[in-house]
Amino acid sequence: MSNSKFFIKPVILAGGSGKRLWPTSRKKLPKQFIKLIGEETLFQQAVGRVNADKFPIYEKAMVLAHHDYRFIAREQLNELRDCEHLIVLEPCSKNTAASILAACLLTEKDSNKDKLILTLPADHLIMDDNEFNSMVERAAEIALTGNFVCFGVRPTGPNTAYGYLKTDKKNVSAGARKVIKFHEKPDLNTAKEMIGSGDCFWNSGMFLFQAQQLISVMKKKYPEQLQLVARAIEAMEKDLDFLCLDQESWEGLEELSVDHAVMEHIDNLIMLPLQTKWADLGSWTAVQEECAADTDGNSLIGDAFAMHCHNSLLRSESDRIKLVGVGLQNIIAVATDDAVLVLDKKHDQQLKLLVEHLEHNNTPQATDFKKVYRPWGYFESLSKAEGFQVKRIVVNVGGKLSLQSHFHRSEHWVISTGTAVIVLDDKVITKSVGESVFIPLGAKHSLENQGKVPLTIIEVQIGSYLEEDDIVRYSDIYNRI
Repeated sequence: MSNSKFFIKPVILAGGSGKRLWPTSRKKLPKQFIKLIGEETLFQQAVGRVNADKFPIYEKAMVLAHHDYRFIAREQLNELRDCEHLIVLEPCSKNTAASILAACLLTEKDSNKDKLILTLPADHLIMDDNEFNSMVERAAEIALTGNFVCFGVRPTGPNTAYGYLKTDKKNVSAGARKVIKFHEKPDLNTAKEMIGSGDCFWNSGMFLFQAQQLISVMKKKYPEQLQLVARAIEAMEKDLDFLCLDQESWEGLEELSVDHAVMEHIDNLIMLPLQTKWADLGSWTAVQEECAADTDGNSLIGDAFAMHCHNSLLRSESDRIKLVGVGLQNIIAVATDDAVLVLDKKHDQQLKLLVEHLEHNNTPQATDFKKVYRPWGYFESLSKAEGFQVKRIVVNVGGKLSLQSHFHRSEHWVISTGTAVIVLDDKVITKSVGESVFIPLGAKHSLENQGKVPLTIIEVQIGSYLEEDDIVRYSDIYNRI
């Protein structure tokens, strides 16, 4: 990377719900926070891609995420040992235009006039970070002359899951083309025609521009949106190390994509074709294309086995389920602890509709996992019936549950790994592996891991009502009272 005179603020959009990769991805833990390809989550890969220490054209990133994902995002940044990024929390999803506008307004006050905004979805797969950032540096030179820059992907086939960019075949500069028109996700015949023309690219959804330019477009086209986002910033509050946008102002916004709100209305949008492999992993078919396959075209992930199968993905995400396929052709099969998906690939774009149907029918698996993440760690239900529930609770090093009590249940804790520091009414108790403690109904109690290894306890609940809302919190280091 050359010594640049400009600075780029990466803005990572991490608020999506990821319905198209159910049952692995759900509202409570969407695909950007899951290890789909490789040893890091897609969110972690996106953050690492714009690492300021490795690529000096960048400042620390700004992360925009839904309020529900704040602790997940923070924990995954901690795992990277890259904790200095600003996390801005949205009270609800209003699509990309509002998120990106908020990032621009937050950045605008910076004294560096040449600072640029690079918007990156948190759920994309990019295989070569060095090549990608070389392209960003080239794009920055174009953006500094007053242009918006987008990154196009040369189509490999008539895919109806992507938006398309129609470009002028005449290059503005080496490889760069002017965008003539946006095409939303087309039908198959239209997609074939666009590919045949040779001047259409897939829209990757990544943009580079000067903050003030986007603000100016929004001020002209959507002044009420601009005012509401500005109010949401003026009234935002700090919560721990998060910035929380004002809920009332944010809820008044329209749901607009940045494509519709800005990019379709400008005549200075320049497209640079990506030179590295890219995928948005928007379907299980897309995921399989990035996985290793056997000689029959099958991808087997986890405890999975295939016999006489062809071109199929079998993925088991449970250590309790062995997934076996026999005689399958073009099938996606995904097993989790509480749900199994069997899908013909030709219907993979309908998965979002399936999840919405499950949500409409109040199916818990549509949004929730048996493993539930909390800022201190996670818990999972092992067994539940009338009058009792058994949970496994894992508390991270330094994690602490709130001081709380319950109206309807007592609890019995058995320590299986680590050491627990327990507050029980006016007592402080330390328990180690094999030891236990009884929490009577109504007793104030908390649990803390002051050790150097994760703390695991088996909890047996007894009572007439065993749901998570039977909690009265008295104090909490994560501000959840």
